[in-house]
Amino acid sequence: AAIADCVPLVDENRYLAHAGLKVLSRTKKKGLLALMAAAKIDVTKQALAGHHAGFRLGPRLNAAGGMASPRKSLELLLSEDADESLELATELDQLNTERQNATREIIRSACEVVYKSTELQQQSILIVDGNGWSHGLIGLAASRLVETFYRPAIVLGVEEELARGSGRSYADFDLHALIEHTTHLLQSGGGHKAACGLSILPDNIDDFREMAQQFAKSAIDPALLVPVVEADCLTEGKDITPELVKDLAALEPCGTGNPEASLMLRGAVLVDGLAMGAQKQHLKWFLEADNCRFECVWWNPGSKADGFEIGQKVDVCYVPQLNQWGYNTTLQLVLKAVRKSQQGE
Repeated sequence: AAIADCVPLVDENRYLAHAGLKVLSRTKKKGLLALMAAAKIDVTKQALAGHHAGFRLGPRLNAAGGMASPRKSLELLLSEDADESLELATELDQLNTERQNATREIIRSACEVVYKSTELQQQSILIVDGNGWSHGLIGLAASRLVETFYRPAIVLGVEEELARGSGRSYADFDLHALIEHTTHLLQSGGGHKAACGLSILPDNIDDFREMAQQFAKSAIDPALLVPVVEADCLTEGKDITPELVKDLAALEPCGTGNPEASLMLRGAVLVDGLAMGAQKQHLKWFLEADNCRFECVWWNPGSKADGFEIGQKVDVCYVPQLNQWGYNTTLQLVLKAVRKSQQGE
């Protein structure tokens, strides 16, 4: 819960998450074992890390509430029957796929609203609303707006007489403070610095948007609302090994407040690439550096991937991971940012 809900993993939170992942890796609960199997996590071959909780286990448990009823997840966690657990985990996996498709449509619509408004793109916080957007999916849409436009975002799903919203932060903006500042306009609201949830009457949305903009403008330095990716360390191709991944595992659990180590590789040659995913929204690249070849994935790059060509030299900011597929475990670089190589400058 701490990892999936973006709670800062510092101090006692980090310890609790660390201890929790250790206990989870040894669980005998049939529901959790079935859930890990559905998420293709084999704890006999890999240690549980923050990204497993945040991107594989958490989304499947949350999918039930977003698409149907959270009771399915509760039944799975309480199940003591292996066959029942397998059936429920499979159902949650299918719901997660449906959730991904529905979320993709909300993200497309929300991004289109921003792209069409120059004024909105220049504001310190993005507040976008749409009719019929499921309140169980808007948090993921808010995260994508943050990743795309580099500023805090709140997405509101308007359903008849009430709008429900979910927000994600950027540039260290305090969303909880915003909720406190605008509480007189809300029906309910809560959260913490990095993420929030709220409900509001549709008639109050415009007033909320205006007050939120004023609050964010006074709290955020405009210089921070730019796509800046900082690398923790410069590496060479020969440095990137499975042993490096195992060494970095000492920093786990990683997440909000304790991000994964982001490394940099300069002057790598892009030797091949292809689109992947149901909507071809992700990229798989192959890079070469120091006579080493690396398989890379770039999740949802969008327009950031425009202009790159096979044979070009690039500088990449990446997180190395061990990717397990079936019986094979391979080294994989998860790309965070890419630019035309500036090696030698």
